[in-house]
Amino acid sequence: MFLSLTPLTSSLSAVLLACTFVGSLYVWKQKPDEPRDHPTTIVKRFISVSVASILSLIYFYFLVDKEKHPEISFGRLIGVHSDGFIYAATIPLILTMIWFLGPLVMWVFDWLEGDFVLDLSKAPSRIAIRNFFVGPLLEEIVFRACLCPILLAGGYGHVTTMFVSPLLFGLAHMHHIIQHLHKSGKDLKDAWVSVFFQLFYTTIFGAYSAYLFLRTGHLVAPFLCHVFCNVMGFPPIDKLGLYPQKVMIMISFVVGLLIFLSLLSTVINPVFFNSIFYQVY
Repeated sequence: MFLSLTPLTSSLSAVLLACTFVGSLYVWKQKPDEPRDHPTTIVKRFISVSVASILSLIYFYFLVDKEKHPEISFGRLIGVHSDGFIYAATIPLILTMIWFLGPLVMWVFDWLEGDFVLDLSKAPSRIAIRNFFVGPLLEEIVFRACLCPILLAGGYGHVTTMFVSPLLFGLAHMHHIIQHLHKSGKDLKDAWVSVFFQLFYTTIFGAYSAYLFLRTGHLVAPFLCHVFCNVMGFPPIDKLGLYPQKVMIMISFVVGLLIFLSLLSTVINPVFFNSIFYQVY
């Protein structure tokens, strides 16, 4: 079970799914007293984005050639299968934690100083469920499980797919320009600076997620790393000067990044994970 698409069909399908995902956030009429984090808004978007994601899976399913590679199930094609699941769920996550060694060291110093407080009194709140489960899961389903195979089927190479897919993922987050303009009270220039910074950050992360998905052949790999990155947030580099141990923390940032880069292609090996995306293409 696989698919073969023309470059035009592949590209249009990818754009269609990305636009459908983002458009689903705005099918509801938003009231002035119900911002993005309002419980009602969150539930409404849970529903609409879930429907958009299910429709994306259905659309993708009907693109699949049922006679070509019948030994490959649809579940395996979208990265949902048990072959090597434990390795895919742990190795990429550990590698990502190494990448975030600097922020993790900052957490340790905050904890030692008594400044790190993990308030679980309101967990699991709807915001936490959105940020740490529903959001990452549905984004990975659409932008990795659906888009990556579609782009590969259109003749895009692995490297190109790893960058085109996250570019759509990053552009999908540009709708936050509305939030920055109307909710945060920023002027147009500051709003665009914030959004383009977010575009850069989400595109880099999206490329990493696509890399994990294609080389492991598992959806769980980018999903868990996405959750972890949402928990950590953007590394608080601007706060380094507040720490007496700033030299040690800076070293941990550099060491973590160097270890991450040196191990990335070795431990995330498609042969080790038996990824179909490096067998069929």
